[in-house]
Amino acid sequence: MFKQSIKVSSADQARRELNIFHGELSKASLEEPARTLLKEQVTDTLLQYERQLSPDRAQHFKSDRVFEGDGYKVKVSADSRPREGFLAKVTGLLGFN
Repeated sequence: MFKQSIKVSSADQARRELNIFHGELSKASLEEPARTLLKEQVTDTLLQYERQLSPDRAQHFKSDRVFEGDGYKVKVSADSRPREGFLAKVTGLLGFN
């Protein structure tokens, strides 16, 4: 079974993860037409995320998609909001930033 979880938070990361995905898919023992369909769907999704996560977009963006079929399951997630540590959250709540 081909399983992969892809998480991106920037346009550059979406492009890197796409290249990694293509490499992993080429090694997978998935049969046609599932391989081609999965490659098209994940590629389209990551390219869309790349456009939506570009620096010129000011809005927050979050999305999750799951592609599942016979012999594969791929989850692709995007979140444009940077992850904050505990200290950053506390100082933000207290108004120190």
